Amino acid sequence: MKNITTSMILTAFAIICYVGLLVSIPVRAKKMLSSAGKLVEPLAHASCLHPIAIFVACAVIIAIVPLRNFAMYITVIFLMCSLLGTHIAARSVIGAKYAGIYENLIVTGSELVYFDDIYALPTLSYENDSETTMVDKTTIQVLRQNGATVTLLFGSEEARKNALDKILELVPRLKVSN
Repeated sequence: MKNITTSMILTAFAIICYVGLLVSIPVRAKKMLSSAGKLVEPLAHASCLHPIAIFVACAVIIAIVPLRNFAMYITVIFLMCSLLGTHIAARSVIGAKYAGIYENLIVTGSELVYFDDIYALPTLSYENDSETTMVDKTTIQVLRQNGATVTLLFGSEEARKNALDKILELVPRLKVSN
């Protein structure tokens, strides 16, 4: 009995968090746009169908958990994975709707990178080297100030080149000197 009550409390908390994540999407988008500046270059964006499918799957998992008598750690894992999936899908929805290069940041997929946070673009230093092989010309590696690496994905080499040109125009310090 105690296990069922705890499971119901955890599920209720997960439902509140799930709804909070969904409701926060417009607020998070507005906050991002307020610091983004003017849109300089729109980027192709993915469909929102994938994140919507994730929202539905996460809601189903949260709804099924109290109907089964799982061990407490399994219940927690299911609920936490559902909330994590919802969080990632919410970021993807924002990225899909507002994909582009702005005056102060880049939005692509679920990634949001402020220009002030970029330390370097490491692949620029070796991608055109004749000894380098297997460089993906549809991605840009971004090294952040804290040492983390982010990979920005583009639909084609041309889209990547256009985006890279615009980034280097906006942030000339990232250009690699020969």
